[in-house]
Amino acid sequence: MYHFGRWGAVKRVPMTLQSLIQSEYPRDRLLIVGFSDDAVELKPGDLPTATPNNWMQGTNMQLAMMINRKLLSWGRAATGQIIMVTDGAPTAQLEGGRSYFDYPPSHRTVSETLKEDRNCTRAGITINTLCWSGRAT
Repeated sequence: MYHFGRWGAVKRVPMTLQSLIQSEYPRDRLLIVGFSDDAVELKPGDLPTATPNNWMQGTNMQLAMMINRKLLSWGRAATGQIIMVTDGAPTAQLEGGRSYFDYPPSHRTVSETLKEDRNCTRAGITINTLCWSGRAT
């Protein structure tokens, strides 16, 4: 998203959700996982100064969902949801513990991403995906 000038706008999505949750649903919490070729948990307070991983490419949805599933399993949440904001298709997956990039998306990347999607679904996690092209319609 950085390469297409979408970084600032995309960062506002979780910042706005965090503000809404704090004011209207104080018993809920928002966990944030940023992802490109890699994925990492971000604290809400880190978002305003977070910088993109602009030297790497890839959209590792598999790893992002895997981290989210693990985070949600620790919390005994009544409902777990993943809201994935992305601008593309899965183009990276874990192989041997490292991210492997393949564009256009390979069958293996799509297969591994769908496998993690099923793992999340089996764990009772709802996945909502917002695909942002950045174009006005």
